[in-house]
Amino acid sequence: MYKLNRVRLLGRLPRAVFLAAIASLPVLLLAPPVCNAQTTISNIDDDPITNPNDTYNDNRAWAWEVDANIGGCVGGCHATAALSHDFTVTTDGESMRIDLNKSDSCSSNCYTDSWNGERIYHNVGTANGATTFTLDLYMALDSRGISHSQAMEFNMEQDFPDSTGGWSIYKYSWQCNYQSQKWNVWDGGTNAWVPTSASCVRPFNAKGFDHYIFHAKRLSNGTYEYTDFYVNTTHVTLNYVTHGHEEKPSWEENLFTWIQLDSDSLADSYTAWVDKMKVTYQ
Repeated sequence: MYKLNRVRLLGRLPRAVFLAAIASLPVLLLAPPVCNAQTTISNIDDDPITNPNDTYNDNRAWAWEVDANIGGCVGGCHATAALSHDFTVTTDGESMRIDLNKSDSCSSNCYTDSWNGERIYHNVGTANGATTFTLDLYMALDSRGISHSQAMEFNMEQDFPDSTGGWSIYKYSWQCNYQSQKWNVWDGGTNAWVPTSASCVRPFNAKGFDHYIFHAKRLSNGTYEYTDFYVNTTHVTLNYVTHGHEEKPSWEENLFTWIQLDSDSLADSYTAWVDKMKVTYQ
């Protein structure tokens, strides 16, 4: 009875008022939710190579560093790095070759690392609002890498100004530690690697590509989560939430990704290849 009475009451409204009320309903009920579009940047490994240490370029280009500021290097730096496009060891016709080369006769405690990355966005806010990330790539090692690598690191970083007047630094990093045979993830709240229970195994075949897919999510409370990842067909669920993120008083807007080669105690030379590398964010 109440519904019938309500219909009759609406029927007595002036026609213009009634039509205006009906016309407004789709706007109120069907307004789409606000969200960010998904963006995929493919074939990052095919991008140009810039001069060494020119990591603050404004264009998409690869750069590399080997110094005490990037980790390791307990006994000082005893290696050099080089990047080159390779058209022979590849899955799609062109890969990024990364060489870590021992440069002296250091015989103990020679750990050194090679940072090799690309700044996708620099000083623009294109990806500042993104909260979900996927890093997808193929990687291969030569026989020396399979035997001598300490670890391989797969990384993305998102930097943007925050409401405090400072800068938020989110480092999404996964490390396959061949020595401990475990995967580690980087916790920006404690600035430390956190061992997981996931097993890390060395590649089996020299110059044979393995497929890696990593997922991470930035949360609204200033932490971020490593949800899961794939190595070929093996799916590993992590669901690890960090204790926060890094803050800096001044910095720059960035979205970049890098591969880090970690040497063994003798800084033995080895080579890695990265292919079909892409980043997806939303």
